Amino acid sequence: MKLVIGLGNPGSKYKNTRHNIGFSVIESICSKYNILDFTDKFDGKLTRKKFFNHDILFFMPMTYMNNSGIPISKLVNFYKIPLENIFVIYDDLDLTVGKIRIKIGGGNAGHNGLKSIDQHIGNNYYKIKIGIDKPQETSMITNYVLGKFEENDLSKINRIFDFLADNFNLILNHENEKFLNLYYSNLNKEVKNNKI
Repeated sequence: MKLVIGLGNPGSKYKNTRHNIGFSVIESICSKYNILDFTDKFDGKLTRKKFFNHDILFFMPMTYMNNSGIPISKLVNFYKIPLENIFVIYDDLDLTVGKIRIKIGGGNAGHNGLKSIDQHIGNNYYKIKIGIDKPQETSMITNYVLGKFEENDLSKINRIFDFLADNFNLILNHENEKFLNLYYSNLNKEVKNNKI
């Protein structure tokens, strides 16, 4: 069994904000494959599906971001999921919009959701970072991450959603380098052909 987690904040006021990109990715993948039967469990939204020949739990914690680790730890402990089978999708201020990075373990770079997860289950899980860029002034970060994407960034974000949905099997199979090479190869072709 593998666990795919999207991080975000609950409530309509946070929907489609930069900080909720983890929720948006989960919703996009599940919508594409008609995975609609989420239930309220472990203080979050949970569904279990056969997906790309894997037994997958998709989960969105419904606590606020800085308490994400509490429901995740309940879920992980209940199903006894090893950390190397956990994939957490979240926003990254240090990556520009349109960039994706994948790594296992490492620090949390000040991300409150990751801080909470690390505190409750450790840090040796897969991190799928989606770039959101950052404002010039650190004092603007809170309003920035809780704001929505600019119109000119939406095409890049939607491309990421589509690509993840089409190729998530590579991540589930731990073929992260292949996934990223394919993503950036396609991205470079689009840039060259002036499609973005």
